[in-house]
Amino acid sequence: MGRNRKILEMSNSDLTKKVQSEKRAQSSMIVQDPADLDKMPPDLLDLKAKKEWKRVVPDLKKMDIVGRLDISNLVAYCNAYSKYCEATKALRGEPLTVPSPSGMKENPLINVQLKYQEAFRKAADQCGLTINSRLKWAATKMKKQEEQIEDEFGAI
Repeated sequence: MGRNRKILEMSNSDLTKKVQSEKRAQSSMIVQDPADLDKMPPDLLDLKAKKEWKRVVPDLKKMDIVGRLDISNLVAYCNAYSKYCEATKALRGEPLTVPSPSGMKENPLINVQLKYQEAFRKAADQCGLTINSRLKWAATKMKKQEEQIEDEFGAI
């Protein structure tokens, strides 16, 4: 399995003009309409997941990188976040270890909590909700602005 692909603006290696042109063309083909995120799939989300959807969608729309094709990842993120919160609440006040026939063992709710935490973190990264993904997005935007200024005024 190969590495994840990067758009031109996020590439930090020296690329030939041909490769740069190809990456530009590829990037233009994946532009999505953030208005598609206005249609929340209510039958796939519980109440907490719906609240999370409403919380993150405005910021994702501003970033202009998530659209209709990412809705399943966003649904996965919201649902995993909701279940993580549910497991965390269930764990509150519970002992960290519970008796078992072989002695004391870790409370099974901890594993449930960790499973959902991992799931929502992975989905968050795919949707651009992590600090790292937002920094990459910001670097891309800055590079575009610098190129526009350079095109308009020339190199200083």
